[in-house]
Amino acid sequence: MWFSPLQGGAGAREIRVVPRRSARRGVDAMAKKLGVRAKLWVAVAACLAAMTAMEPATAEAQFGPQPKHQLYYSSTTVARVNPLGLINFTQLTYRRRLFQTNSIFFRDNYFGIGVSPSASPAFGRIGLMAELQPIPFLRFWANYEVVGYFGTFEFLPSFQTPNVNYSDSALDDIADAGENYATSGTQLTLSGTLQAKLGPVAVRSVLRAVRPNYDLREGDTVFYDIFYDAMIADEGWLTTIDTDLLYLHQDRFTVGLRHTWTRSYFDSDDTAPGVMGEYAEGVDPTLHRAGVLFAFTAYKEYKKRFNGPTLLVLAQWWLRHPFRANGVENDVTQALPYLLVGFSFSGDLLADE
Repeated sequence: MWFSPLQGGAGAREIRVVPRRSARRGVDAMAKKLGVRAKLWVAVAACLAAMTAMEPATAEAQFGPQPKHQLYYSSTTVARVNPLGLINFTQLTYRRRLFQTNSIFFRDNYFGIGVSPSASPAFGRIGLMAELQPIPFLRFWANYEVVGYFGTFEFLPSFQTPNVNYSDSALDDIADAGENYATSGTQLTLSGTLQAKLGPVAVRSVLRAVRPNYDLREGDTVFYDIFYDAMIADEGWLTTIDTDLLYLHQDRFTVGLRHTWTRSYFDSDDTAPGVMGEYAEGVDPTLHRAGVLFAFTAYKEYKKRFNGPTLLVLAQWWLRHPFRANGVENDVTQALPYLLVGFSFSGDLLADE
């Protein structure tokens, strides 16, 4: 993922709680049963259990009532290197409050529908999206997009097998040979976010599952996706998880750690008959990178038409990548990080300021 700022609804605020022992014991027992891979999700669940174990808090007294209707928008523009990219994401959704509550722990609940255009020099997308946030700690959304590649900046390259070289230099050679082309298609994205905040410390995990359906060149079955820097099977699936551990100071400065895990899923049908590819043993479809995140938010207030202007810097080092780190053929040095700089803002166009 390129950028996902730590912000819930338009009225996200700091929540300070003191966990009860009874709420933590059951979660600790669950962690032993689930194993190491589930520890992060269990830690988040522990935060939620501790929060719900507290005495009720009054949100209206601090922030006023949650609006019944919102016309929420957000815009994020990012530039990155390793791999190179530039893109803007925009979201415009109508949000309807699910239920009214005075509790901070259940505030900012909504169901929303809207549109989500995005654009870069290599492609453009526009989608219809639906989102559901029953509580501030849990959010689901789905997005169905129409995608068009312009045939510029080396994209779109497609292949008859995933076992090929898709390093930066190989993509340059494909473009020089005129083998990249313009095309279009659709893409379905399903996502879930689990997050919690105790005082100045926040944890969050964002899962995305992506299924593209493009009009590829005849005989080709897979393509290189610049957005995820991964090979993907047409009409196949890719999943990615961003996990953050953050420290927030006065809701303005954010520093933390981010780990990103990405995997594509292939089967025998994704290799054309009689095609071996450059790497007979296969190319590892799992990617890992980890690093540091810094964000500065100029201000963040409740019910504003223009809100939360934020500058983000993210530096992650590739831990696992077939052509960037410990792969079959490293094209760049592993010391070079995935570096991203972004700017975002959001607001509620129906806000009564």
